[in-house]
Amino acid sequence: MGDSDLRELTYDEFLATFTTKMTLDPVEGGVVEPFPELNAYAKKTLALVDPTGGGLAAVEIPGIYVDETETFAHFLLDFGDKNRPLVIVIHLPKRVVGHHLLDLVHHYGLADDSRDRRS
Repeated sequence: MGDSDLRELTYDEFLATFTTKMTLDPVEGGVVEPFPELNAYAKKTLALVDPTGGGLAAVEIPGIYVDETETFAHFLLDFGDKNRPLVIVIHLPKRVVGHHLLDLVHHYGLADDSRDRRS
């Protein structure tokens, strides 16, 4: 998978994958099952957004959210900036749509206390 296979979603494209109710899916045993394309996409995207980070091994998964029609899932990856998760959007069951760096401070007015927790 090369860089040209990565697709950064605009905020509007990202919002188009939401429904009114998004349900937290368990990391294991839920609607979203891991698949090779997701892992490869996550590794490649993390290398672009956090080149000095530790890759997937250093990432926390604060949540996987599924829309109410079970069409899309948002796979959140916390790579150190807690107010700016990398979200990989999946068209269920197993097709990566793209990714979006969700700026929670800008879009939702959260306090900017996004210190890098890895230091």
